[in-house]
Amino acid sequence: MWPEPGSPLSKLAGKIRPLPWVFWLIAVPGLVLPWATGAGVKLYLQAQGRPTLPWEYFFSPDPGNVLFSILLTIFWAIPHIWLGLITTDILQGRSTSLHWATRLEKFFILGFAFVCGTVGLVVVFVSVFWEFDPLVLFVPLPGFYGLVMAFGAVIGCVIVRVSAGMKRQMKKRGTSDNSYDRDRQAPKANVIFRRGFFNTFKSDAGFTVKDRSIQGSAEYREGGRRAIVRIDNDFMQCRAYLYKDTAIKWNPPYDTEVITEEKRQEILQNVFEALRFSGGPIEMVEGLPPELSNST
Repeated sequence: MWPEPGSPLSKLAGKIRPLPWVFWLIAVPGLVLPWATGAGVKLYLQAQGRPTLPWEYFFSPDPGNVLFSILLTIFWAIPHIWLGLITTDILQGRSTSLHWATRLEKFFILGFAFVCGTVGLVVVFVSVFWEFDPLVLFVPLPGFYGLVMAFGAVIGCVIVRVSAGMKRQMKKRGTSDNSYDRDRQAPKANVIFRRGFFNTFKSDAGFTVKDRSIQGSAEYREGGRRAIVRIDNDFMQCRAYLYKDTAIKWNPPYDTEVITEEKRQEILQNVFEALRFSGGPIEMVEGLPPELSNST
């Protein structure tokens, strides 16, 4: 039976549905891995001929046991659920946490925390199911790998800070006028941007840029037309690159419309300025992407 409109369950469902894929990417491992780890330990011990838990501990048709298992699963997944919620808020700009970090740096810090917490979860549940004691159900297990997750976030912040310090030291060698430095307060542009939803930046000049640099591109929109502009990422240095000779064409139904050289350069510059405004380290470099320049 579906929940009544306006009921607490309906309101909760309304909050859960809009959560983006990044929340589920983080939360689902926290929900699945405890039982998957237990099943893996059971299979290993069973193959060794050692005593282990019966499968009824994992798959019980009793309604009371099913409800208890669901509640226990949610309890065990609290650190991953929390990380998924805070990651969603940070990446959508609803939280000021990590405001000092660029988008790629935020991905690194949160991803490092996720990896550390997940490894900690697996280690904890291997030991739990290796010699299972029912009293362990009353132990706050999430606290153990939750601390590991928090420690991973701290270490990620330290790595990012050290990397930023090294970049500032490199400024002594001089930087290109086309490069972006995160210590500058504003891009050198005559247009004014305002931040929209989902990494969208709207300008007073009439164009809009959607930052998809984590996926290797940016979406440029102007006058009802749309073009995808390639962006190359260097995740080790937390920096993105836009190539001056990148070919650009409009998406259908305007794909037959010719983009002049002047317009192409204007689009590239607009994308460059929008991504600089977003706070991400972006550099405009000469030529084509390496694999394209080598093939010509």
